[in-house]
Amino acid sequence: MKTETEIFIKKNFDNSWQYRIPEKGYRWLDEEQFHLTCSKNFVNLFNQIQLVLNYNSNLDMLEDLRHENGLSAYGIEIPLEYFRFPILNKENLYHKTHFPPEERRKIENVLSNSKERLNYSKDESVIAEVTARFEFLNLYSCFEGFCEEILIEKDFDKSNKSEKKHGDFIRHNNLLEIVKKVISIYDLGIYESINQSYRDFDSLTRLFYELRNLYTHRNGIVTRKFIESGLKSLAFLQEWLFDTELQKKIYVVKGLMGNYSIYEGKNFNCQLVVAYFRAYSTLLVELLNLEE
Repeated sequence: MKTETEIFIKKNFDNSWQYRIPEKGYRWLDEEQFHLTCSKNFVNLFNQIQLVLNYNSNLDMLEDLRHENGLSAYGIEIPLEYFRFPILNKENLYHKTHFPPEERRKIENVLSNSKERLNYSKDESVIAEVTARFEFLNLYSCFEGFCEEILIEKDFDKSNKSEKKHGDFIRHNNLLEIVKKVISIYDLGIYESINQSYRDFDSLTRLFYELRNLYTHRNGIVTRKFIESGLKSLAFLQEWLFDTELQKKIYVVKGLMGNYSIYEGKNFNCQLVVAYFRAYSTLLVELLNLEE
């Protein structure tokens, strides 16, 4: 392990990591600073994702500000026109077509169902939560793709059989096993050094993997299986207390700022997680780049 790598780990992976997300999770990556093709591909995709999501989120925020002096309830109840398929609004604008009542009712139903399922009262909150999920799932896929590419690039065997082997490994293993495998190509001491510096690294990695499955297969609703996985050897959850009013146990998530609490049957707020994964994935790609 290079001295440069050790310094990077001590600076970026420590037990105050979760309190310094803004400086790690809100930045652009410079493609020219990376050496491997897989790193450049990840950086390029990461920046493209941020461009689009930042654009949409800023438009929403600016619209909210623009309506403050007029439609003060914009964030609570966004005009239904904003949710139409864009081509239909374009036809409205150029061909003077109308907004059918039936279409209005369908959009209202979709919004109402989404608010109920996600446990939000404001339209804007639903948009923010779903946007966070888009980012998390896209970044997760990009990071998996980076890991698969680096395994292929570093393998002397360039056959189709070898590529399939690495692809199968990524698909059939959890994120922690994948990260360990990729790091071991360089020096397993890097993984040990990260764990010594940041004690919740494994917990956070397991959490990201379980959340990817939760958002993909259970629409983000916390299940008994998710809780059991988290409680196993205190992987990323620990039981906190019993809510006598709701007659439910509350669990807290390790490694997240403020010990975020969850309930079975409720939505797991992705907005609390996405900045952590943004920082986590980009820092690991930068870290491995130092070993080249």
